[in-house]
Parts: sequence; C-alpha cells; structure tokens
Amino acid sequence: MLQIMHKAFTTADVAKAVIQELINEELLAREPGTKLYRITQKGRKWLDTMQNSLSTQLQI
Repeated sequence: MLQIMHKAFTTADVAKAVIQELINEELLAREPGTKLYRITQKGRKWLDTMQNSLSTQLQI
C-alpha cells in the first residue's frame, strides 16, 4: 500500500508513486525498449475484479 508522509505533493509526485506501486505489485510493466507501460495479465484480472466489485456495489 502507498504510505503517504507529511509533505506537499505535486500531481507528478503522486503519479510516480502510483506507477511505482503498480509495478511493485506486478500490475503494470514497462514495454521493453520503450518508455511505455502495459497492464500485465495480473493487472487485467485485478481491474476486472475491481470493476465487478464496483458494479455489484452500485446495484445494491
């Protein structure tokens, strides 16, 4: 989980931290030889789970 310390963050700081956490959790990976990222299979499953969970919660 992201741990936030007491300091001012820019949007870029937050984006970098989120991307790093997604990489650490193996949900996002860098495309070899580029600056692009791709969603891993594990990341896709996680997104599907979150989407289904949100959809279920909204139907209640």
